[in-house]
Amino acid sequence: MMMTERALEMPVEDVVTYCVSCTKSLFIGGKKPHYMIDLLFREETIPKTIEPDQWHKELDEYIESH
Repeated sequence: MMMTERALEMPVEDVVTYCVSCTKSLFIGGKKPHYMIDLLFREETIPKTIEPDQWHKELDEYIESH
């Protein structure tokens, strides 16, 4: 899986991200992502939907409703 291969290229376990999709990809790849907005508000980054098809469905629904 490409997400795992890419995550393994990173020499650390904790990775800061600014992109929600990247956060999910790094989590799937075995890293501990920290979403920048969560860091600003001292929140724990918890990827909810990690299945790519479900995530894309959620994005499409959000776009449709806004």
